[in-house]
Amino acid sequence: MNKEFTSREKGMIKNTARSVYPMYEKLLKMEEQLEKQQLAVENQRNLINQWEQGVMNMTGGYTSTELIAKKMITVGEGDKAVRKAAYEFRYGDAVLPPEETVEQNTVETTCETNNNPTI
Repeated sequence: MNKEFTSREKGMIKNTARSVYPMYEKLLKMEEQLEKQQLAVENQRNLINQWEQGVMNMTGGYTSTELIAKKMITVGEGDKAVRKAAYEFRYGDAVLPPEETVEQNTVETTCETNNNPTI
């Protein structure tokens, strides 16, 4: 395509480029930051999985956060009150959640047939 552009069209192209270049530079920086953040997220997941692996093996697949609840408690009174984290088992001494037992309720249905002919 070999088209001749007018001076106005050339000026419009230059003005658009002048406006768009900073946007492209910002987009490139954002993409770089996103890649770094995705890598950091993946590293954090791997670290958590390594820590949780022992608990998961011991409990049959449950993670510590599924078994432990973090509760914030206030210690002290007045100006000296301090909030602290307390970690408690969600299911008490049993540690693991109770197994769900599925009771199958059998419903007996009887079909009553009507021996009367339909008119």
